[in-house]
Amino acid sequence: MRIGAESALGESLPVFIRNEVLRWQEKNYRVIETNNLTTFLYELDIDRGYPKTFETEEILELYFEDEIEILENHDYDPPAIPLDKWKRYQTKADEDFNLIKPIIENSNYLYSTERGQIISEQIEKTGVNKSKLYRLLRRYWARGQCKEAMIPDYAFCGAPGKQRSFTDKKPGRKSNTGKKLNAIRTDFHIQLMHRVVTVFYLGKDKDLKFTYRRFKSLCREHESYTSDDLIPSMASLRHFVDKYYSLDFIARKREGERVYLKDRRALVGTATASAYGPGARYEIDATVIDVYVVCSKDSSRVLGRPILYLVIDVFSRYIVGFYIGFHSPSYRTATIALLSAIQDKTYLLKKHKISKKVCESWPGVGLPDALLSDKAELFGLSGTRLVSMTGMRIENTASGRSDMKGIVEQCISVVQKPFSGKFDGKSSQATTKKSGAIDGRLTASFTFDKIEEILISIILVRNFSHPMLGYDGEADMPDDMAKTPANIWNWGLENRSGSMRRIDEKRLRLAVLPHASATTSNYGVCYEGLHYNSDSLIQKGWFARLKGSSGRPKNVEILFDPMCVNTIWVFIPNSNELPVECALHVRSREHLDRSFLQVKKIKEVQNTVRNNQLEVEEDELIKLEERIEQMVNAAKKDKRSANKKSKAQTIREIPGNKEQAKDAEREVLIDQYAPEKSAESRLEDPILESAQEESKDPILDGIFGLNKEVNYETNGIDDEY
Repeated sequence: MRIGAESALGESLPVFIRNEVLRWQEKNYRVIETNNLTTFLYELDIDRGYPKTFETEEILELYFEDEIEILENHDYDPPAIPLDKWKRYQTKADEDFNLIKPIIENSNYLYSTERGQIISEQIEKTGVNKSKLYRLLRRYWARGQCKEAMIPDYAFCGAPGKQRSFTDKKPGRKSNTGKKLNAIRTDFHIQLMHRVVTVFYLGKDKDLKFTYRRFKSLCREHESYTSDDLIPSMASLRHFVDKYYSLDFIARKREGERVYLKDRRALVGTATASAYGPGARYEIDATVIDVYVVCSKDSSRVLGRPILYLVIDVFSRYIVGFYIGFHSPSYRTATIALLSAIQDKTYLLKKHKISKKVCESWPGVGLPDALLSDKAELFGLSGTRLVSMTGMRIENTASGRSDMKGIVEQCISVVQKPFSGKFDGKSSQATTKKSGAIDGRLTASFTFDKIEEILISIILVRNFSHPMLGYDGEADMPDDMAKTPANIWNWGLENRSGSMRRIDEKRLRLAVLPHASATTSNYGVCYEGLHYNSDSLIQKGWFARLKGSSGRPKNVEILFDPMCVNTIWVFIPNSNELPVECALHVRSREHLDRSFLQVKKIKEVQNTVRNNQLEVEEDELIKLEERIEQMVNAAKKDKRSANKKSKAQTIREIPGNKEQAKDAEREVLIDQYAPEKSAESRLEDPILESAQEESKDPILDGIFGLNKEVNYETNGIDDEY
């Protein structure tokens, strides 16, 4: 209580409290004693001095005039004592306090007229010199007038942080071998140590023994070298490293900045603390399952190792979506896993016969406020479009920093835990053959459906039954609530402002599809060598074969599903309409139900075959052209050797020559296509004769000459035809 206030008896109380620190005239003072008449102040921050006497009224006036300020925070308290040295410090403090205890117990020792006599009497009793007593009294006054104020300043002894210089004798304990007694670490040695530590120990990740050998070699190569006994020891190098390089700095340099940040840095927070509720942030990652699977129809066919994608909520650790299949990690497979987060997955419980004790339903949830992924599949233009369509915020980790999404990384390892140990088809390490273990590809026996059932069951058990013992929950979570991901998810929806984003499944399907540019022609929209059309675009006249401009754009932007070529979606330029669905054109029907990757590989094979065939054709054309050229040259030669005729005669003989050519051709045709029966058998055939009699008609005979006598010798071929 400050002066100016009155007690219950009406008496005024002192303004200052004993041991308070005051600020007055740019100097700091400690209140030693105070009463209604007199106040004793001791000036701090000086080596010599005594408590000064002031009238309390005078100090009071200065305080209310704001010339004196009471310091709440200051550095004049007794120093902290290390726990391992408490006994040593406390023993010394007790000894020093007992020396001044008779002095401070005398109530008049603060008055200068009495203090000298009191101190002289104490000197006679203890034999301690006057300067020591005054030094102890000043420490007592400056540090709060208590026994702890007498703690010695051992922390300031020994010139900490200053480099010592030794010339005659090596510091430290003696060597056990009796060597290197005078191996003092000079400035020259310090320079060499800095060099070898920087190059070998920190730069090339060598150990200290190798580094010391390099240091020793450099010392021997220097002109001042005389003996190995003058080279500092291995212990000296180790002391040098401990003195000049911190453990944190060594770890950064030896392991690299990326590994240090991932595995060695101090953990100052948790991922849960950054998520304010369900849906605040999802983490997504993929891995290759450690088991080889076989075909369900033919167990001798090993299909390989499936891919597992997991999407997990950071706040509750609830696995909201997943993907299990054979497609490699990519933007498309990542979006399939994300799409499963909004889909109702209750049908999987019936499909895999999951017990209702685990869960009765598995509804879809929604999209998060932020999605954290690797700097891979969702990084770039595709991720930007997904953001614009859904309103999510996509966050990408730095390269090689898997610790930035440690929740999903740890969850993946937990999900795969049942496949550890001796599991049929378990993938083996590179040293399996050397160690004698059996290759997992040879022991594979599980089908894809069985592995899928196991993984889904593990996910369900983790979501609805797994108690998270190390979960850092919120302060207002019920103590009697089992901290399973499902319970925390439901609690968060009720008690936290979650950020779940509801979106139509069809719209999300379009949002997650990749974009591309396609061209248009009379055959339809062309992408990757495939043609597409739709009734809507046909009605717009895009594919009409009109002269001039048809009104269609040359290039259009499309959405496509990399896993199926059957359908694409075309954006109408300069229009706010939804993308138009286009089906595969009949011209491209050979690729129906295939993926774009399959089509690409098939076209590569077809192009290879076509190019090979073009080379064959080119060789044959070369041979044909050479033969034609030979024939032309031979014909020219025969022409020159033939009897020469006049131009008019040559032209007049052309019709006759043509008739002769017809006769010759007729004979060839008769030989090649002669009937099985001879001409005589034909004349004697009664059926043929009856048919000829019935078919006689004078009108038709005049028009077509059908009832003319057939000359079987020429097979009925008239010269005029």
